[in-house]
Amino acid sequence: METWLHVAEKPSVAREIVSILASRTRTNPLKSFSVYNPVVQFEYAFPAKSVSMIVTSVTGHLMEDEYEEEVKKSSWNSFPITELFTRPVVKSVRTDLKQTIQKNLEHYARKSKNLILWLDCDREGENIAFEVINVCTSTNSRIGCRRARFSGLSTRDVLHALSHLEDPNKSLSDAADARAEIDLRVGAAFTRFQTLLFRNHFLQTDGAASNGVEPNTQTPKLLSYGTCQFPTLGFVVKRFKEHESFVTEAHYKISLEYENCTFQWKRGVIYDKISTYALYFNCIQKASGSIHVDETSVEFEDFKALLPNVKAKVLKIDARAARKNRPYPLCTVEMQKLASKFLKLTSEKCMTLAESLYQEGYISYPRTETTLFKLPEGDLVQMVANQHNCDDSRIREYAAELTRNDRGTDESPQAYFCMPRKGNRDDGAHPPIHPLKPFHKFPDSQKTQLLELVCTHFLAVCSDDAMGLETIITVEVGDEEFTCRGLMIKRMNWLQIFKFIKWSDRVVPNLTVGSFFSPSAIDVIEGKTSPPENLSEVELIELMDKHGIGTDATIATHIKTIQDREYVKSISGRDTDDDDDRILRQHTVSRFLPTNLGLALNHVYQKLELHETLFQPRVRADLEKNLSLIATSRKSKREVIRDALKQYQDVFLHMMRNQSVFVDALSSFFQRSGNPFPIKALDASHILQSLPIRNCMRCPNGTLFLGHSSRDNTNSIRCDSCKYFVSLPPWKIEIKEGDEPYLWCNRCHPRSRKASIDFCANGLTCPPMGLDQYETLCFWCSPEMAPYTSYQHHSKRPGTDGDSSSMRSDYSAERPSRGDRPIVRNASIHH
Repeated sequence: METWLHVAEKPSVAREIVSILASRTRTNPLKSFSVYNPVVQFEYAFPAKSVSMIVTSVTGHLMEDEYEEEVKKSSWNSFPITELFTRPVVKSVRTDLKQTIQKNLEHYARKSKNLILWLDCDREGENIAFEVINVCTSTNSRIGCRRARFSGLSTRDVLHALSHLEDPNKSLSDAADARAEIDLRVGAAFTRFQTLLFRNHFLQTDGAASNGVEPNTQTPKLLSYGTCQFPTLGFVVKRFKEHESFVTEAHYKISLEYENCTFQWKRGVIYDKISTYALYFNCIQKASGSIHVDETSVEFEDFKALLPNVKAKVLKIDARAARKNRPYPLCTVEMQKLASKFLKLTSEKCMTLAESLYQEGYISYPRTETTLFKLPEGDLVQMVANQHNCDDSRIREYAAELTRNDRGTDESPQAYFCMPRKGNRDDGAHPPIHPLKPFHKFPDSQKTQLLELVCTHFLAVCSDDAMGLETIITVEVGDEEFTCRGLMIKRMNWLQIFKFIKWSDRVVPNLTVGSFFSPSAIDVIEGKTSPPENLSEVELIELMDKHGIGTDATIATHIKTIQDREYVKSISGRDTDDDDDRILRQHTVSRFLPTNLGLALNHVYQKLELHETLFQPRVRADLEKNLSLIATSRKSKREVIRDALKQYQDVFLHMMRNQSVFVDALSSFFQRSGNPFPIKALDASHILQSLPIRNCMRCPNGTLFLGHSSRDNTNSIRCDSCKYFVSLPPWKIEIKEGDEPYLWCNRCHPRSRKASIDFCANGLTCPPMGLDQYETLCFWCSPEMAPYTSYQHHSKRPGTDGDSSSMRSDYSAERPSRGDRPIVRNASIHH
């Protein structure tokens, strides 16, 4: 009998698979090398044959990316940080899993004919699948590897996946590998750089928390960097600065009241007090029938005396149908937003609970971008009918009402099933989040609340829009118009079950067109503009989703990370949701405030002119797009990794060359230690090997780079295209921006005693006679330089009279640039 080895991503998923596939047969527990990952065996009968099934699991990723041992064991203070971009990265089984899960897989793969992979159907799940494949094929190279695709752990989903096995998708796995390697290299380099500078230049105290306003002297032990963390922090800092810099402005409006109904001024608000009161006085005079008087000579109380005589005329009454649209099917981002807004759950807690509900078979896969159902109506009706036997009478009765197929009447409104609306997102892998089992109450109240939200949202999606009749009354007082809106609800439909939003009746006065009435009050209301509140978690999730920072599966992780790193903190703030719907939730909401450390980092990268690169979402969003191209086989993993690392490496070299700017910018936030010591890892001299100087003079596409050999401590200039090579003296290199060099050449001025070589974007000069000879190029006499430079010569040497053999040269490049390459404007090599 054949043996098939089934591997699930979590032990709980393995249990659900066993309970479904072995529902009519006996199971046998087998030896497991891991106490957390049981191994179960049973026989399964296909139509043509019976197979011995062995089911076990992993616990997420089996392998991890790491640098080689030399890098791992080296000291942060001594290892050149720039080499973290190029040193080999190896992917191997985690040390803590080698004697447990790895042994399980190797042991049972030896005697298995097929390997069935029940991992999550996303990039990370596919990546874990290939990790399992690598371990299993190391002991059985002939084992067949097949992928089970499923979106839920219902009986239907599991049986369908087993009967429709597919090949593993290498492109999806490559996308996950590319992201992991880029994040490792960039994160390691930037984290070491920031941390070493902090430790070396600032006083060390515990923690880094602050209220975001008052500076402190606390510094962290580790200052981490992440390509998603910093753009996420950037959103929080940007809103904080908008809040702090906001200038309040007064505004004014005329308000009219009648029978407990407030009429809104058609002009809205006006930001000029005198103009508003002028309109108000004119309005009262005309509407009261009084003769015109000069309002500048009459006291305000005199106008108030006219109010009893004011008459408002009804100009028109419009009645029209109103609808409150049902929601789109539920995706991960929307679930996180609803849980944060209505249940007061953090996005990280929401995903933890959703993962638990999924593993227990209560909901479908909780990481999806899809907002439309592709299932036929009959399947959706059956999913609604599953709630007929749930633990909650309200959900049970509403589900029964939906499946009666009786639409009722306006006099006897009844909810009825409707095909869900179709959103504009489809990840092609998973359906929207929906319940798979009847609603159940758990001891954990938060878990119960989240399941209730998913169940009631699904029933709302399968209902019709709420229907009503809206009445708009327009009245005239003097020359000013005012309106009020009333609402009479005809059919609640989906709002019956989705309790978080209330659409209420709004009563308006019983008036007729052309009639007059006396307002109960008409006054000028003074108000003022208010600053934008700091970001709530809902708003932050929306921004990250809009700008492509992270994925539906990782957004919650990034938000938690910037809090764990003490870059931001969560505070209770005012809820500013002021739409017409009455939201049934508390009046406070959790908002994010940057800490002193978060503000400091934002300030530093602005001073380094890297804010647009590291704190804005564009670079990371572009990377996410390229990862998607890998997943769809339109770009190679190697190409995306190379391009991304090149971009971040250029930024990093700029930071290495401007460490003083980094430190100076932080000094206004943290107390300097006053006793920094040299750190080899932060020595910028070793980065000169990748420092571009200018376009090559001998080939059309080359770039000249300054190189340094640590073996013999020599410098050179080389072309990356035609292999042109020039040796330089092994003298100290000083890079100074903006200095105007004196150019001395052994051919042009052999009597010179000054030994210097100056080079910039325009070229080089060579040393005088009498020193060691090195082949270089002179601006003045080298024919190779002539086509690319122009000169203004000064024949008089300082301290001499007409000595034309020594000259100073002002020069500028005329050769057109091939792109925005970073250049060194001036560098000198001194003996």
